[in-house]
Amino acid sequence: MHEPGPLENPLANWPNDDLLFDPGQRTFIESMHPKLIHIFDWPELRHAFSAHNARASTFRRRSRTLGKVAVGLGWLSLLLVALEPSINLLMKDNANEALVAKIVGGGALFLAFASGVLGYSQIMSGRNKLRWLTHRFWTERMRQLHFQLIANNVPLALQTMNDADARRAWSRIRESELHRVLHRMEPIAEAVQRMEEDLPCADPWLSEEWVESGPAPSAGAHADADEFFHVLREQRFGIQRRYAKFKLRPGIYSPKSRAMITGCIGDLFTLLVLFCALIAGVIRAFGPEATHGSVPPAFIYAVSFMGCLTASIVAMRVLNEGLKFRDESERYEWYLAAVSAIEDRYLEADPVGKVAALRDMECLSYQEMRQFIMSFKSARFVM
Repeated sequence: MHEPGPLENPLANWPNDDLLFDPGQRTFIESMHPKLIHIFDWPELRHAFSAHNARASTFRRRSRTLGKVAVGLGWLSLLLVALEPSINLLMKDNANEALVAKIVGGGALFLAFASGVLGYSQIMSGRNKLRWLTHRFWTERMRQLHFQLIANNVPLALQTMNDADARRAWSRIRESELHRVLHRMEPIAEAVQRMEEDLPCADPWLSEEWVESGPAPSAGAHADADEFFHVLREQRFGIQRRYAKFKLRPGIYSPKSRAMITGCIGDLFTLLVLFCALIAGVIRAFGPEATHGSVPPAFIYAVSFMGCLTASIVAMRVLNEGLKFRDESERYEWYLAAVSAIEDRYLEADPVGKVAALRDMECLSYQEMRQFIMSFKSARFVM
């Protein structure tokens, strides 16, 4: 995979290789591990995943675009209010002074109204955000179905490597589980609500039969077990670990870098606000005395600049609240550490311990998905 630079989005064309979307990855596993390709290649599940993945991306883009527009409109409104005294000063004694004042005031009113309507509409209805999160929920449940089925049927998966009858049984189980999830699962709104109410994250399993651990292979029970567990480790742990690292890689698309950049800019603007307040105070205290109630122009300009900076600070904080830069960064740092810890256990364990680690990984995947959806469901773009 191409190593992205700091100005490139490392996940722009993420191939979802854990589900073998990339034909090259499928060919590689088929050529290097021909006995395993039928376990990890699930075309029907990829089709179900794709139907929701494209929609999730579309609604995510719409939701965030509308949120950014709401913040931008509110920011412009605050800028006009902050600049109004300076504009009036510059237009003093101009024939169009009254007209410009009305345009500035009307523009600020319109922008504030539009920002509020757009921002609160995302809270009250938020159809694009809800659709994004709903479809993302489905994609992650499809991914979890793939690996939950493997983790809870390891002995059968091992048998399929050399037994045609076991391979047919594997196909029947996959078809049955996928059909059940797609056609008999509770309505998506109820599923998401149940997930929100699952505070201890105790309900990750897509089948009631998987709540209790299924049979595990005994040590040395199958000659091909090492190969199976090696590929499974890369497909479940390695790809998730790589994804989290890409998310945390420094660059303009990294939530960690964005949180740091916006935080630094906010701190700088705060210092400048204090500096402007100091300048304004010095002007009023030690500058030339005002006559007939007038205010020194330098004071007005300093206050206007201070207002612009304050508006920018507010806008950045609202943008951070809506895009969840810091929350997302912290979530991926936690997830990467947790995946790595379970993977270390997996590497050191016998087959029974590896199955236990796989089940822990499925619980972790569910916890991360739940945190993701809950976090972004509460996102706001209101100035």
